[in-house]
Amino acid sequence: MQAADRVKNFVEKWSALLDEIDADETRAKVYAFVDDMQFSEDCENLGFKMDCFESFDAKYNYDPSKHSKKRFEKLVADCDDFRILGNAIFSQWRYYNHWAYDVKAEFKTRWFRIAFKRLSELAG
Repeated sequence: MQAADRVKNFVEKWSALLDEIDADETRAKVYAFVDDMQFSEDCENLGFKMDCFESFDAKYNYDPSKHSKKRFEKLVADCDDFRILGNAIFSQWRYYNHWAYDVKAEFKTRWFRIAFKRLSELAG
């Protein structure tokens, strides 16, 4: 299977779980997303690295602890490197998986949807 097809399969698979999160008022499925180590494996299998946004920050001058999500959305639209975007996606997932204080309250499906859409476009 070609890399573009693998990326698109990744996006479809995990977008389906985002749909379930949005459909569930209790947001219990958030934990199914952030606790599923298969996400980590899938990212690694695509060559993405959990680099705490370092590669994204180096190219786009974006630090998620200092900049708004709106700025991230603009930068994602301008992103031309699917590996760097994949690293950002992996890093955001890891934030929720490991560092977030209140995952249910903080988790935003919109962030992942925007990033997944652009990732799919970059894959071709």
